[in-house]
Amino acid sequence: MIGYGPEDNHFVIELTYNYPIHKYELGNDYRAIVIDSDELFEKISKIEHRESGCGRLAVKDPDGHEFKIGKAAQKPKVMRVQVNVADLAKSKNYWHGLLKMPIVEEKESRIRLSYGEDQCEWEIVKSKEPINRGTAFGRIAFSYPGDKRGGQIEARQKVQNGRR
Repeated sequence: MIGYGPEDNHFVIELTYNYPIHKYELGNDYRAIVIDSDELFEKISKIEHRESGCGRLAVKDPDGHEFKIGKAAQKPKVMRVQVNVADLAKSKNYWHGLLKMPIVEEKESRIRLSYGEDQCEWEIVKSKEPINRGTAFGRIAFSYPGDKRGGQIEARQKVQNGRR
């Protein structure tokens, strides 16, 4: 696990290497990981980057995954994970309706959600192109507040999927 702090209040990434696979096709469902830190912003400003539309610096890792770096007087922290979706309404229904993740901000083409101020935000963005997952895909997990809600979510998922 790689991150800037404990999993309970910091986003972390689990990197996995599959030995028989030497190359992955990057799809277009992953959009970016947004990190805020003055220190990181200063370092990125000295290397090849582009400016994103929101005042952040955008850089890509060697495999093409994008990171957007913003200014903030804090240690580096993953603020948001952005993904492209085919159907914004359906994705909103899943994340907000079924999983009860509160909406932080909603616009015509994107929705930001989070389980709390100290949690990483999840931003779903309506893709202008059909979603291609490629072969370089993963999973995402969020720390859910409270100790009883996990069972409630599982029960709602079973009902939505036609199982009781």
